[in-house]
Amino acid sequence: MKHLNDCAEICFQAAGLMARNSHSSKDFCNLCATMCEGCATECDKFQDEHCKECANICRSCANACRQMAS
Repeated sequence: MKHLNDCAEICFQAAGLMARNSHSSKDFCNLCATMCEGCATECDKFQDEHCKECANICRSCANACRQMAS
């Protein structure tokens, strides 16, 4: 659960930094992608449908963050 909360916080921070064109947004987007990939891996360990959906959303977010960082 802690990893999920950390991931959400990093995503929130990355979005804020991107919105104001911060010089730190690229670094945060890379961190966000890493966190989201880890979260997806954790969620994939469970068979519940909402966990699978969470994993898919996290992977999508990680892909978007990688694109933003490049």
